[in-house]
Amino acid sequence: MGTHSDDVELYELSTRWGDVRFRVTTEKERGPLDSIKKRGIPTDIRNLIRETEPGDTVYDLGANIGIYSCCIGVACPDITLVCVEPHPGSRERLKENLAENGIEAIVRPYMLMGCDDEVEISTSNENPGWMAGVNESTRSNRGVGEIVPARTLDSLIGEDEIPHPNIVKMDIEGYEFPVVSTATTLADDQTRYIQIEMHQQLIEKRGGTEDELLETLEADGFEIEFMSEGPRVYTLEAWKE
Repeated sequence: MGTHSDDVELYELSTRWGDVRFRVTTEKERGPLDSIKKRGIPTDIRNLIRETEPGDTVYDLGANIGIYSCCIGVACPDITLVCVEPHPGSRERLKENLAENGIEAIVRPYMLMGCDDEVEISTSNENPGWMAGVNESTRSNRGVGEIVPARTLDSLIGEDEIPHPNIVKMDIEGYEFPVVSTATTLADDQTRYIQIEMHQQLIEKRGGTEDELLETLEADGFEIEFMSEGPRVYTLEAWKE
C-alpha cells in the first residue's frame, strides 16, 4: 500500500490519469482512500475532471485532506486550483498532499458562510481528516474550539491573487444556501459547473432550505441534476450552457 516514515504512511492510488499519493496517519484519512482503492474513482470526482478544461480555475470548498484536489490536480495539471479548508489539522495535511503530488494551489483557512466574520469551529479532534464543525454557541461560549475567519464566496473571489472560478466543488457542512445566495458572481457566465454535497439535516439549521437553494441556482442560470441521493447527504450538479 505504501511506505512508513515517522508514523506517516504514503498511500498511493493508481488512476487512469496517473498515480495520486497521500500522506496519512489516521483511520479517518485512510477510510475514504480504502474505499476508492476498492471501488475506483467515484463518479463525483470523475465528473469534476470531465468538466474541467485547460486554463480553468477550480475551487475546492471544504477541501479536507485534498482527495478531490489531488485527483483533479493530477488529471488536469494546466489549471489554477483554489482550496479552502478551515480545520487546521486537515488543512496542513492538504498542503502536504498537494506537495506530495507536485501540485501548486492557493490554500485558504476560511469557513465559507453567508457573511464575512469570524467563527469558532470545533477542534475536539485535531487530527487530519476531520471536518470543521461550527460551534453553535460561538458568540456566548468562546474558547472551546478555534477561531477562524469566515468569508463569503464573493469575498474569496475578491482577494487579489484569486481568480474567478470556472468549476466549483462545495462540501461546506450545511452552509450551501447562505454561500450560494450571497454569491453575486455566480450569476455571470464564468462559472459554468458547480457540484454541491447537500447536507439535508444541516441546511435548514444554517438558514435556508433545499428549495431555496435550487431556486437561487436556477435564477443564476444553472440547470440542475441530482447525481446521487440519500436520506441525509446527497450530491447535485449545476451547469451553465
